[in-house]
Amino acid sequence: MCGNNQCFHVIVVICVGFLLFTTSCSKYSKSTMRSSSDNGEYLPTSDCSLSDEGEGGVTNQFDWSTVDLCKVYDEQTEFCIVIEKGKLSLLKELLEYIKNNPITYPCGKVIYLIAGCGSEKIKGMKLSLLSRAVLKNNLDIVALLFETLRGYDLVACEKVFSLRFGDGKYTIMHQAVELSSLEIVYYLINTFIKIKALQGLTGDAAWSSLIEILNIRNSVNATPLDVAFTEYARVGHSDSLKILCYLVQYVDPWCYMESKHSFMLHVVAQCSNKERLEGMINVIIEGSKRMANRQDKEMVYKIVHLYR
Repeated sequence: MCGNNQCFHVIVVICVGFLLFTTSCSKYSKSTMRSSSDNGEYLPTSDCSLSDEGEGGVTNQFDWSTVDLCKVYDEQTEFCIVIEKGKLSLLKELLEYIKNNPITYPCGKVIYLIAGCGSEKIKGMKLSLLSRAVLKNNLDIVALLFETLRGYDLVACEKVFSLRFGDGKYTIMHQAVELSSLEIVYYLINTFIKIKALQGLTGDAAWSSLIEILNIRNSVNATPLDVAFTEYARVGHSDSLKILCYLVQYVDPWCYMESKHSFMLHVVAQCSNKERLEGMINVIIEGSKRMANRQDKEMVYKIVHLYR
């Protein structure tokens, strides 16, 4: 028979040990994947996947086999939440996991998840992962998703450029231009050209394909170049001007001036914003230099006459 003090000490040790084990185990519970702040639901916590390897990687902390990573909660999958938080390393691990589990995550489903096209649709998904990454202006995640998608289907890599999402019917190029995401605009155009090269198209053929992408119109009949003109006329952001200068390498700017963009120049002129007006005119002149049989003086003369 033990004394009162000895019994008390034994009970304390047992209780503390139990609490430490429970706390330690809960750190690795799958409930930490989604919380109420993530606009989702708590996942089951009946299993404890405590690993001897500690907290090094997510694959050691969670048993992903019990979670449907493509299931949509409030129009978001687990991947959407990871992209929203900008967690590049976690996204890499998740993409690697589904790649190694093709039975649960077949090729068609992964392509639809990343690009928004493919043979297997995901019920409730509104935006592709690539579209979300562009909207977050995260170049590293955009590049990772394209690299992953290329490993599944090169055709899907090309098709994603022509897909339009949301009520505004924006392509990923429209999105990048409207956000003045200069680096992403550069990346998207260079990636498209590389994809066409891998498909065996170079030179004029690749150029023509790119022009088709840059001429896709959204719900208000605006191309990415239209959006770039509008953003610069409205805000005057330096990156918007750089995007304009970059895009007019591929599209004849004068064909736009004969229609609604002449109105944009009027608006900027009436606001007495000389710097912004000169910027827009210079973009048009620079673009005209790449067109055959066109004189810069004639261009300036026509532009000036817009204000008489």
